[in-house]
Parts: sequence; structure tokens; C-alpha cells
Amino acid sequence: MKITRYLTILAIIFLSLTPVIWFKPGYLIGRGDNFPFWFNSLNTFYNDNFIWDSTNTGQLSEWLRYGIFGSLWYILQVNHIPPNAAQILFQILYLLGGCLSIYLLSTTIYENQKITAVIASIFYMFNFYRMNYSVYQEVSWNLVFLPLLLAFYVRIINNLKKNEKTAKNIIGFAIVSTIMSSFSSTNPTLLLSILIAFGIIFVYYIIVENGIRIKIIKNLASLSILCFLINIWWIIPFIISLISTKTTSEMGFTTSIIGYSSMHVRSSFLNLFWLNGMWWWTPYYVSYFDAYSNPALKLLVFIPALIAFLGLLFRNNYRKINTYFGSVVLVLMFLAKGLHPPLENINFFLYNYVPGSFAFREPFPKFYLILIIFLALLVGSSCNSIVNMIRKTEFKHKNAASNLFVTFIAISFMISTFPLITGQILDTGPPDFRFSFYFQIPDYWYQTSNYINNNIEDSRILITPDDDFYQMPYKWGYYGADVLPSRLITKPTLQQQYGYIINSNYKGIITVAYGGIRNNSVTEFNNMLALMNVRYIVQRNDIWWDWDSRNIISPGDIKSFFSSQKNIQLENSFGEIDVYRVSNITYLPHIYTASAQITVHTFDDFIRLLNSSSFTPEQQNIIISYQNQNKTFSERDYSIRPHIFFQKINPTKYKIKIESAHKPFYLIFSESYHPGWQAYINTDSMQCNPIALYGNLNVTECGHESKFFEIKDLTRLSGQTIPEESHLLINSYANAWYIDPQKIGVADNFTITLSFRPQSYFYIGVIISGFTFIGCAGYLVWDWRRKRDEMRSIGGRTLY
Repeated sequence: MKITRYLTILAIIFLSLTPVIWFKPGYLIGRGDNFPFWFNSLNTFYNDNFIWDSTNTGQLSEWLRYGIFGSLWYILQVNHIPPNAAQILFQILYLLGGCLSIYLLSTTIYENQKITAVIASIFYMFNFYRMNYSVYQEVSWNLVFLPLLLAFYVRIINNLKKNEKTAKNIIGFAIVSTIMSSFSSTNPTLLLSILIAFGIIFVYYIIVENGIRIKIIKNLASLSILCFLINIWWIIPFIISLISTKTTSEMGFTTSIIGYSSMHVRSSFLNLFWLNGMWWWTPYYVSYFDAYSNPALKLLVFIPALIAFLGLLFRNNYRKINTYFGSVVLVLMFLAKGLHPPLENINFFLYNYVPGSFAFREPFPKFYLILIIFLALLVGSSCNSIVNMIRKTEFKHKNAASNLFVTFIAISFMISTFPLITGQILDTGPPDFRFSFYFQIPDYWYQTSNYINNNIEDSRILITPDDDFYQMPYKWGYYGADVLPSRLITKPTLQQQYGYIINSNYKGIITVAYGGIRNNSVTEFNNMLALMNVRYIVQRNDIWWDWDSRNIISPGDIKSFFSSQKNIQLENSFGEIDVYRVSNITYLPHIYTASAQITVHTFDDFIRLLNSSSFTPEQQNIIISYQNQNKTFSERDYSIRPHIFFQKINPTKYKIKIESAHKPFYLIFSESYHPGWQAYINTDSMQCNPIALYGNLNVTECGHESKFFEIKDLTRLSGQTIPEESHLLINSYANAWYIDPQKIGVADNFTITLSFRPQSYFYIGVIISGFTFIGCAGYLVWDWRRKRDEMRSIGGRTLY
């Protein structure tokens, strides 16, 4: 039996190494929404761990909540693992980790049923849903940890039934919850999926375990408290993001479920039974599409569902839980079909009247993330029952027959998902499709990023041409999410914004900037460059600008537009990329003061002013009255400005020394407006090593620092700030504070710290979660040592 067990373990490990076949030296894997966002972790890791992301003109960061996942990428790259090899290692983790998780869940629910666990594990690795979503990080990550989370909870229930201590399993549950939920919080639908999966298990045990219901409920309270404490490090940014969405952003998509009905077109019950409800299941996207018209393969893909529901006919000790899981699978299938007939009116009713249901507007991948777990358990349990039935017969070779059956089932899973094994899931679509899952980023992109990153000014980079869709086609073979510039260049890049939630202010100004190029409006374009703190323009000539009727302005037209301007000069070229520099005549630093203000009423008035020769960005700022309701501001026009020294500490903190502030003034901070930006008045000392002088503006930029955390970031929360009514939204996106030295009680020379207040809340959350984790780890170590000492004591008495 031991030999069989070891062979099984070796077979599972061997099968989990399947992604090694996908590896192509020097090539990254990515297409569509699946860009390898962490390929440059050595350079992006630091900025990714702040709650404010400076990309575009600044926004709340989602990268922070990927912290655990991003840390793994960073560790691999620090240890000289190239990003393409790291991608393969993660795919191995997804297969092996998911296999071990479902194995633990199976053995916890179906005690002493090894066949159940083995078959469930193999099916969980090789099933049609897993195959087609293998390159989707969010799905793959949850497929690894969701079964593990459920396993710990079932073990807690078993502890309660046996009157055993639950502490270790509660700690295990809490740690797994933060690993999984922090990643999933970037897509709230995944958080709902996790809660639904947990709720399914919880409801079952509340129903069947009459004697310990009170214990289960009390234990849930303890579990919830510990989970909250260990997860608070990402819960705080998540809540702040939800609140900010209502105040600074707008929906970038339709909120009518009818608008998403095209994603439900293939979710018939027949397709759902072979785990294929993908709307994109077409030859255009799937190179192996035609292979599944083979009759034998058509039969094999239905085997898991047939076996799963066949198992419900067997009478055994697990019939009750299997019936429950079977019912769950059918309900989830019904929900996953969305608006596909039959009974689509029921689903339509749920979408319109059940709170939160709209989050499942693309229902198949979200509901099947849960369903695949319970289907795997049913498939394993059913195979175990069939094996037991065979072994109870009088057939002479019944053991061989049962082993042959198990082998056939396991092999059928692998054959039905052959593209996962052969690597064909990463093949291109039809022959005329120019883009592959495999691509190499040209060296000239790295040369460009190094050149720009070496510029020490705190400035922004405009990326051209703009994308008319959130994906961009490159001549060197990549077609997908247009994030390469922002993940390669460490300075903030400006690009068109797409997504489910967008910053309406930024969307307006970036559209105006790109519109200046399209409309050949030199004045408008240059004024926007100044107001947006743009020092460099990166012109991509390697874009397939006329691909598939895309509305992308041609590189030739952009070059012609730039060549006609005095204040924009071609400074360097790297391969297919041109780098233009904005001269000091047009450039405005990140922080400065304006000597005059102009008030307009609407955004259209703002655009008209940008096109006016009377507007001078370095002298004036623009206040749009409807964007500053309930704020007090006054027109000022002083020829003498105070002297400003500013120093960037990190993306959420800047120190500013102000000298000779004899009159009130507007301090302008060219970062997206957010009420979380606070101007703290303090007496902090500030050493300035000048790196840039802007004499016409009376501004000196000081050498930057890179400090992630200081104690003052917490104590500053109770410090004096410039009143919020003096905090304005100017230039249609940026922050400005109206500062009257006399009113705030300071002399002509004083220091201000601009700090993003939610970052301090994040630090508090990290401290709480950190101490909670240390406490949990300490308990586990103490418990282990206690048991070790007990075993030694027992052993000593026995020998004596």
C-alpha cells in the first residue's frame, strides 16, 4: 500500500509539471487581458506597495492588494529567476497547489476514501474549466486556495464534533483567507464567490449537525474576528476605494444586464454540463476548437458530469452530503446560464432585484469557480463507490478491473483537456491571426525606459499614440492590455483610461490632450502638457495602428504634429520609439504656485480657455466652479510669488519648504484631486539638495528620498492641516490649497507636508495584521513545542 501511495504522489507531482512544456526561452506569455503585469517587479515592487498609484495623474492603487502575489514575483526576480520562467513556476503552483488543496478537502470530508481524493485531485487539475482559464491569474489563484480554505473550515467543524481545540485550524483558515482574499479584493465578484462557497459549507453543517449548532455559530464569531484582524491590511484600502469610487469616479460600463447578454449566448445546459460556457469559444480565439468536433472527444468531455450524478444513486455513508453537493451544482449551473433559455426570466429577475447579483453579469467563470470544487468531490466520491461495487463482486480479476477503471477515468480527464498538456492552449487563433500568446519585448523598450527613468525630475510621461480601445496591437506580436509603458517606465505615464471604474476628471483632460493632436490644436496641446506636468513624450512607432479598423492616429501624423512645434524637440530614438522632450518654456513642475486665478463655470469653458492665447499656464490656474461646490476661493493676482522648495519622499508624501510668503497664495499640486490629500503645517526640518531650478516660477526641486514608513506618518494624523474648505480642485483634475499665512498662524517661512492620509490608515492596518500574524505564528510554535515535550515525556516514562 505504501508503494501505491508513493507512486500516486509521484504521478501527481509529475502531472503538475505539465506547464514546463509551455516554456519558450526568452518569451513571455500574455494576450488580451492577461498581460504579465509583474514581469518588471524589481522596478515596480516599491511603488506597488503604496495606496496611491501615480500612474496617469494619480489614482488609488490596486497593486497594493496584490501584495502577497507581487512579493512572490519580487522574490523570484531577486533570486535571478527570469520573468518567463517565473510564469511557468506559477503555473506549476496552480496545478500542484490546487491538487493538494482539493486532496486535503476530500480526505477531510470523505475520511479513509483515498480513491475519492486521488480522482478528485486529478480531475481538479485536468478539467475543461481549468484548462480554458489557466492563464487568468485571478481564477487560478482562487482555484488553489479556495478548497484549502473550505478544508480548514470542515476541520474546524470536525474539531467541534469531537470536542477538540479548534485554534490551529482557525489560524490556518485565517492565514489562507488573507492570501486569497487580498488578491480577490481587486475584483469584488471574486470576494462574493468566496463567501458563497463558504456559505454553502456553513449551511450544510448548520442543517445536519443539530447537536453543535450553537457551537458552530459561536465559533463563527471567533473565526470572523481573527480573519478581520489578519485581513485588515487590505480591507482598509478596499473600503477607501469603495468610498472614493462614489466621490471621484464614474462607471465606465453599462449597468444594464441586457448589455452583457452576449456573454451568456453559449451557456446552455448542454454546454454547462461539459464545463464550457465561455462566450469566446470560437475558432477566432481557440486554435483547438475543431478538435472537439471529434465524436470520441465529445463523449469524454461529458464523463465528469455523468459520473458525478451517477454517484448520487449509490447508498453509502456520504449519500446525504453528496445529495446536497449535487443540488448545489445544479443551482450553480442554473445561475451560470444567465439569460440563456430556458427560464431566463428567473435569472433576469435575480439580476434586477437581488442586491449584488449584477456583479455576476459574466456568470459562467464566477459561478464555476465554486461549482468545480463540489463537482470534483462528487466525481471522486462516485468513482470510489463504483470501485467498491466492483470489488464486492465475485469477478476473479476484480482488483485489476477496479484499477483499470480508475486509470481509464484519470486518463479520460487528461485526454479531454489535451491542449493543457500539449501547450496548445497558448497557440494562436486562425492562420491569419498575427498575434500569439508568446512574445518578446524588444530591447529598445528597455533602453527607452532606462533613459527616461534616469531623468531625476518628478515629472510625467505622455504615451502616444492614444488607444481607442484598452488593448493595443504591437508589430512584434503582442495584442492585449495596453499597460507595457506603465509597468516598464517607473515614472508616471499618461495614457487613455478604460475600465469598469474611471476617474471622470482624468478622462476629460487626457481626452483633451490627445484631441489636441487629432485636431492639430497646438495651443490646447501645449497648455495641457504644462498643466499635466509632462516632461517627455514617448512615441510608439511599433504599433499596428491600422489593424482591424482601429481608430489609432498614424505615427506619421504624430511626427508631423510634433515637428511643427518649437517647445517639443526630438531628444533621442531607440529602435521603433522616439523620445520627445518638452522645453522649460512649456514645462511646469509637480508643485508650484500661480500668481493669478481664473474662474470658469463649465468644462467646456475650461477647454475654450485652453485654446485661448490669453491663458498662460505658468501664471494662472483655472478653477471650474461646479467642481468646487461648497468651497471658498478668491481671485488673487500677485506678481511676487513665495519661494518653494519641494522634495518627494514617496508617492504618498512630499515635503515643502516655503519662504517669503508675504501674501496669500495658491499652492498647486499636479496630482489627481482626492480629499485624502492633506496639507499638514509643521516645523519639520528639510535639507535640500537641488536637482532642478525653475527660476521663472521661484521653485526649487530637491533630491528625492525613498522612505516607505516613518513614525511621523502616524503621529501626523492629529496634526494641524490647512482647512478642507481651502482644498480645491483646479485645472479640472489637480489639487490646490489656498494658503493665507496669517490665518493659519505661521510666519513668512514655514514647512508643509503633503500627505495622502489613507496611507497612514494602511500603516495602522499593516501593524494590526502583522501583530495578529505574529501572535498566530507564536501560538503554533508554542503548541508544537508543547506537544513535542509531551511526546518526549511519554517516551521517557515508557523507557523507564
